[in-house]
Amino acid sequence: MSKVDDLIEALADRIQKNIEGGKCSESEINEQTKALTELIAAKENEEPDKLDLLSKEHSNEFDELIRSFEETIDKEVKAVCEKIGQSASPRKTFRVFFKRVCFRRPELAKYVRTVASQILDLDY
Repeated sequence: MSKVDDLIEALADRIQKNIEGGKCSESEINEQTKALTELIAAKENEEPDKLDLLSKEHSNEFDELIRSFEETIDKEVKAVCEKIGQSASPRKTFRVFFKRVCFRRPELAKYVRTVASQILDLDY
């Protein structure tokens, strides 16, 4: 493990302890998190050739995994939409469902909204 990896791990641990202990304000934690993000980005930029080589070697494998992942997500969204479509008020049910997705997995929310809106013919 390199010194940079040690520093990343130590900073991540410190941020976690600060969050759990409530010792720092939200802005201090945000600053620490930003520093951690910048450190990780700098480390990633340090070895671009190695990462590029790995991605080229596994490109087809990654593409297949992504396709499989997309198909799985689409199946699940369609199954949820079928249930929502059978409710007394699909629009209202979708709104409640979407709020829950935003709360629990905001990174999925946009995709779910786009796909589900098409399936349920909603204007979102």
